[in-house]
Amino acid sequence: MNKLNGRQEHVLEFLVEATSLKDSVDISIPLYTFIKHILRTTDVKELSEVQIVWCCMLNEYERIEVIQAYSSWALGAIKKD
Repeated sequence: MNKLNGRQEHVLEFLVEATSLKDSVDISIPLYTFIKHILRTTDVKELSEVQIVWCCMLNEYERIEVIQAYSSWALGAIKKD
């Protein structure tokens, strides 16, 4: 896997932190919630900084790399449990 750029790392850190606050590692809920809010928002002022990075500063390939890195992190976290 390629090394993530700073913008990708920012999004990944947000997702990992959101997941780490839960009792179990379920990556689908934080990722779904994160993207669902973006899709339902009509005013960009309602988006968080990290959601703006996701929408405006990452291309499709970079988003896929973030999801892959997030999945790899989750698999490592599950193996630790």
